[in-house]
Amino acid sequence: MVQANILIDDDCHVRLADFGLSVISDMTGENFTSAGGGSSRWMSPELHDPELFGLARFQRTKASDIYAFACLCTEVITT
Repeated sequence: MVQANILIDDDCHVRLADFGLSVISDMTGENFTSAGGGSSRWMSPELHDPELFGLARFQRTKASDIYAFACLCTEVITT
């Protein structure tokens, strides 16, 4: 299966495209909530099943972002 999520523009800049990551969010003061959307292929295990990992709800973190970035790096290196 070919994924077209990593694009190169006319100036040879890398552009990431995955509108599955678009979510509706409510940012009020220090509170931030978001819908549980995203590209399941690159979502960390704790985002798929928060309760299994001792979390009360779906919540993106720096760690889950690093997981997704590592998936991106793996795809770039192996294709």
